Amino acid sequence: NEPRDLIDAYLKVLYSGDENNNGKIDESFSELQLLAVCLDMFMAGTETTNKSMNFMFLHLVRNTSIQKKARREIDRVVGRSRLPTLDDRAK
Repeated sequence: NEPRDLIDAYLKVLYSGDENNNGKIDESFSELQLLAVCLDMFMAGTETTNKSMNFMFLHLVRNTSIQKKARREIDRVVGRSRLPTLDDRAK
């Protein structure tokens, strides 16, 4: 009964059958509309990540001192004998 996130709240309204102020069931809530909302949020997050990564790579390409600093940190945390894993993230 307690929504944890947007999807829970949306589904609660969608399946409640409650009427709006005009005494009609709100038809703007649908499974197709929920899919569109989720897709919009996913695309927005993807775009933000894309812009951030583009900025980071441009910054690295233009600044060799930052490249060296990043390389030292990767070598310190991961080493050169293996690929990074999610376990390295906290380090």
